[in-house]
Amino acid sequence: MDAAPAEPAAGPVDEPVDADGPDALVELLRGFVGRQVADRITLEGGRPAEERRLVTAVFADLSGFTALAGRLDAEDLQGVVDPVLAGLARVVGRYDGHVEKFAGDALLALFGAPVAHEDDAARALHASLDMQAELSGLTGLVPDGSAAPLRLHVGVSTGPVVARTVGWTARMDYAVLGESVVLAQRLQTLAPAGQVYVGASTRALVGEEFVFADLGELSVRGRTTPVPAFRLLGRGTASGAEGGPLVGRETEQAVLADRLDRARAGEGVVVRVSGPPGSGKSRLLAEVGRAARVVDVAVVELLGAVHAQSPYRCLVPLVATALQHRYPRAEDGLAALAADDHAPVDPQLTAVLVGRGGADDALHPRSPDLVRRQLGTAVRAWLVDLAARGPVMLLADGLQSFDTASAEVLGQLVDDPVPGVLLCLGTRDAQEGGSREVTTLRLAGLGGSDVRELVTAELGPVPDDRLVAHVADRGQGNPLMVRETVRQLRLEGLLEERHGFVRLVADAHSVPATLEGLLAARLDALPPAAARVATVAAVIGLTVPAALLRQVTGLSVDDCAAQVAALRAADVLRAGPVDGASGIVTSWRFENALVRDLLVARLTARRRQRVHARVADALAAVEEPSEEVVALLAEHLYLAGDLAGALPWLRRAAGHARRLLAQDSAVLALSRAVEAARTVAPEELAELATDLADVWAERGEHARARELYGEARRRGGDARPWAGEASVLRREGRYADALALLDEADAAAPGGDVRLLANERSWALSVSGDLEGAVRTLHVGLDAGDPGDGVAGLLLLQLVRAETLLGELAAAREHAARAIDDLERAGDRAGLCTAFRLLGSLQQTSGELDAAEETLTEGLRLATQAGLMEEMGGCRLNLGLVHADRGDHRAAEDAYRLAGVVFEQAGIEAGRAMAYGNQACELFLMGEHDRSRTLAVRALALAEQVGNQLTAADVHHTLGLVAEATGDRATAFREAEAAVAGFERAGLAVAAGPSRALAERCAS
Repeated sequence: MDAAPAEPAAGPVDEPVDADGPDALVELLRGFVGRQVADRITLEGGRPAEERRLVTAVFADLSGFTALAGRLDAEDLQGVVDPVLAGLARVVGRYDGHVEKFAGDALLALFGAPVAHEDDAARALHASLDMQAELSGLTGLVPDGSAAPLRLHVGVSTGPVVARTVGWTARMDYAVLGESVVLAQRLQTLAPAGQVYVGASTRALVGEEFVFADLGELSVRGRTTPVPAFRLLGRGTASGAEGGPLVGRETEQAVLADRLDRARAGEGVVVRVSGPPGSGKSRLLAEVGRAARVVDVAVVELLGAVHAQSPYRCLVPLVATALQHRYPRAEDGLAALAADDHAPVDPQLTAVLVGRGGADDALHPRSPDLVRRQLGTAVRAWLVDLAARGPVMLLADGLQSFDTASAEVLGQLVDDPVPGVLLCLGTRDAQEGGSREVTTLRLAGLGGSDVRELVTAELGPVPDDRLVAHVADRGQGNPLMVRETVRQLRLEGLLEERHGFVRLVADAHSVPATLEGLLAARLDALPPAAARVATVAAVIGLTVPAALLRQVTGLSVDDCAAQVAALRAADVLRAGPVDGASGIVTSWRFENALVRDLLVARLTARRRQRVHARVADALAAVEEPSEEVVALLAEHLYLAGDLAGALPWLRRAAGHARRLLAQDSAVLALSRAVEAARTVAPEELAELATDLADVWAERGEHARARELYGEARRRGGDARPWAGEASVLRREGRYADALALLDEADAAAPGGDVRLLANERSWALSVSGDLEGAVRTLHVGLDAGDPGDGVAGLLLLQLVRAETLLGELAAAREHAARAIDDLERAGDRAGLCTAFRLLGSLQQTSGELDAAEETLTEGLRLATQAGLMEEMGGCRLNLGLVHADRGDHRAAEDAYRLAGVVFEQAGIEAGRAMAYGNQACELFLMGEHDRSRTLAVRALALAEQVGNQLTAADVHHTLGLVAEATGDRATAFREAEAAVAGFERAGLAVAAGPSRALAERCAS
């Protein structure tokens, strides 16, 4: 499976090997290494490559063996132990597990390697229970008079392992290495005779499918801390329905409700619900079943099984329910049936269907075809008898795991439905059908709003947009994948709650253990050659350029197309853009990010680095690389471990991402560049740390930004980290701290462009109410450097803000035009977002409301695209002012509310104060005085906390208006006086006019 040339196999991607192979060789291999490993070796044409896997290990050991060995000859001992171990191995094989080794009187079985199933943990526990039962049936092999009977001790644990072949030319073994195997053996040594001890990881994966006793934490050899463990008591009664709310299936529920009504009216109705695992089939059917029980419909649930079983076993619940309804008072339904002169079904056939021991002996004289037809007829007769007593809903979920005989009978019921019965089939395959009309419901992925609802239900607090987008991308609208992705993010500590919102701290690339088996089973079903191509594609990325894939795999166009076709058929890849001239697909994309992540995670670190190096070599050969190629080359050099080679490309990729406002890409490239610089270029670290801190600050990640700015300052950075850290303090409303830091910077006299310090000082002065001081500082900064560069543009923007507040609109308009020109020349798109916000504010103040709305909407679009939280909130805030000037108070209140949400998520306290204050004013104008007062008090506390005099004055005025409207003239007067004082301290005597008028009205 390896794509690296250093592997012993023939090449990066071998030609497909004849899967049939010589039968004698296949059988010989199976005799030595087991069926699954033999098949892998035969298919892959050599030793399977090492890989990482999630495995459930079962360690089973016989007690009583030592005493038996002391009194029996070796051959006699072999005659006892070998059949026992063979019987236990057959149980493992029944559940498609792999016996890795026998060790005397013990065996180690693996579930998940070399072949995965979506329910390996459950298979391991089923096998553990059956091994205990199997041993009890083999006790007759032990000679009489033995000192102690043979008993079985079993330990089970799940975890990641490295699976590989070990040995030398004369002998090879397939083995795994990992903590889960060790823990399984440790648990086995603690388990009493006849018991199964299970680790917490296995317990978590099987839910309520089994019954456990909690053993608390046990001390195990080799572990410094105790481990939680459970005793397996038996199988549970859980259905296959996924937990959580049923979201986004209203249309399907309505269709099923209609079909249920038709069945209650006497029709025979068949509905097939199909969709991939986790899409909610079981959950939907369970919900409809609950609704049916409410209206007295008899609901019978048929469930498939994970292992081979006797024919018709899946239909036992139907026959048992029919017996119970026909003979409700009988202790033994079969006995009552035998005594019934009007029995609808032959008692012998019924006994076979319910699995009564020895019942099938009476059928031996009959031919197999006759028995099959008679049993199918018997099942239908029992369903008819049950439906005669009232409507029936028959739920057959997991149809793909039904035994052949049960599936055949259900197929007959699809072709010829029973009146009064609603037959619901849950299956992955949407193509199955019957000869009659069948209603087919294909469960598609959930939309964005439904994903948001699921995420909110899982978390409680409201998720931010970036978190929902990340989960939607990884979960692809699959309810199970969405829920498990959220749980994994929480488990890894990648979520942070702030002010009632949950946000994503960093993107995740690990696959939840609850989904790994499901996805791994899909990958293990791929043809080996296609799987190798998928692995190379996964290393390349989520989007895979077609030409690059061919170059790295070394395949011809036709051969690569054949493997990609197999991957598309398996829903691993989908086609991307098509070249307009040639009609050829230029890139492929993984259908699911989790599948791609699992393919990468399966590679060991050495193999993964080798493939990254090959991708980098292919990209480095491109002449005049595009920015897309640059970003790919930077990534693959870094992941190949070539930090020195990667660093210049990472810097270039980060610069391009920032110019495009692609903040996620910028963070990734700069984070890697900072890590590389720490090792290979410490002299570049201050500048790179400052670049990364700038992006974190723009995204509202203040703690991360401050840490990096501080490191850059300590490493002798120029004026940028000083100004950057001051900007974070200002965003947090710590104006005095920001000004103190800027004073410290002036004393330290750092190099670089000191105008950045003047820009930040002016901003801190203006928001704290010293507009005249801000203007003086800005003019000093503008006189200190190039009057037409990007920094000059930022200074001019702050001048625009101050002049707008001071009412100097003509000067503000001139400076806004100059600022936009400077920022466009500099390519500063983040600065342009600020320019749009301030220009929109200027237009609103000038009464140009349509122009203001257009400007602010464009600014909001750009800021949202880039994740610039401060600008997103600011544009919404100013849009609220536009709506207010138009008299649309409801729209204004909504805009302020949304601005408050953004500022809350970003932790921008001054913005929160302004948003709450403005929203309180609109609530007052709409007559909602109580809500207005509550929100105004909250805004005032924030404004005073951060020292924002202008916002505090505005809020005092609103509180005065509310008090006046509710008849509290004394309070209204005090609030109006406080507002006047605040405006005058800020040098805005004109703005204080309405507050003076309010004070005069309430003075008496």
